[in-house]
Amino acid sequence: ADTLAREPLLHPITLRSTDAGLILVAGRHRLAAFEKLGRRTIPAVILDVDDATEATLRLTENLQRVQLSPVEQARQLADLVELDNQGVDAVAARLGRSVDWILDRLEILTWPEELIGAVHTKRIPLAAAKLLARISPPELRAQRIADASNHGCSAATARLWLQTAHRDDPNAD
Repeated sequence: ADTLAREPLLHPITLRSTDAGLILVAGRHRLAAFEKLGRRTIPAVILDVDDATEATLRLTENLQRVQLSPVEQARQLADLVELDNQGVDAVAARLGRSVDWILDRLEILTWPEELIGAVHTKRIPLAAAKLLARISPPELRAQRIADASNHGCSAATARLWLQTAHRDDPNAD
């Protein structure tokens, strides 16, 4: 808001036209800043797009403008894959990302909830979380996630925990 009080808006907000009215696609913070300043109008682009295109635009905007957590990326990607009937390959192409990157993010949603929460709140780095997710049995994984969340954990430490768990488990791959 302070910046917009001094300088003009460089990028208009993006709205989607629906039967129910206009829906904000991109520009929530810009709109909030205008409202804080008491401005009654804001430059906007109004698009006539479907749900999948709206989700693509929203995610693209967020990936470029805001630092989404890997968990937020995963959730938005899952929504987009569900909306886009063409699958992960098409979503990757639309976003300019690799299929492996998309699948890597989507895998986060298969993790235990406590690990997802710790990554989202930045208590556990993503690289360490990827290793912690592979620890078995589940009871040991839960204990390591709690340890990492409470005391910190690097990828190197998580790798050691994973190696120890696999060495101690004769059924580990």
